[in-house]
Amino acid sequence: MARPWPKTDLTADYVRSLLRYEPETGRLFWLLRPRELCSSDREWKRWNTQYAGRETFTSSCWGYRKGVINGRDYRAHRIIWLIQTGEWPANDIDHINGARDDNRWVNLRDVSGFENHRNKIISPRNTSGVNGIHYEKARKKWQVRIKSEGRSIALGRFDTLEEAIAARAAADAKHGFSPRHGSSRL
Repeated sequence: MARPWPKTDLTADYVRSLLRYEPETGRLFWLLRPRELCSSDREWKRWNTQYAGRETFTSSCWGYRKGVINGRDYRAHRIIWLIQTGEWPANDIDHINGARDDNRWVNLRDVSGFENHRNKIISPRNTSGVNGIHYEKARKKWQVRIKSEGRSIALGRFDTLEEAIAARAAADAKHGFSPRHGSSRL
């Protein structure tokens, strides 16, 4: 099931009238604002002097580029998808190389939440160093789990971290996870 992204009235043509996108660099820039979008000549001149030609959007605390259009927050990668394809993405936008601020066109793809999860980097809260593995102090064992197609699957408990890693690697391959899944942040 697709994630219920917030509805918006922004169209590709409207966004293209506001922003210029460089597919090779992934950067967005404000264009000269049309007069009809400003409440006065003074506001129009001020806005174009201050913003036209400048790079848009800033880094969020999660590492994504985000910005405001018409008083509403948007992630840059979703705006870029709209500019390039003429349509809002149906699902999640995956940054193929895992760099959340790398919005080059070759690095973006529209994928299901399940597929996006398969390309996920390791959480900064992870203590074992491997996705899906944690140590159970009471049993003195390494427990291994994997999430696939919305289900959590227990892969077993192991005496050593090496055995647990091998079990998780086999499950990653079986369930089609990206080789980058669980790697460190770039």
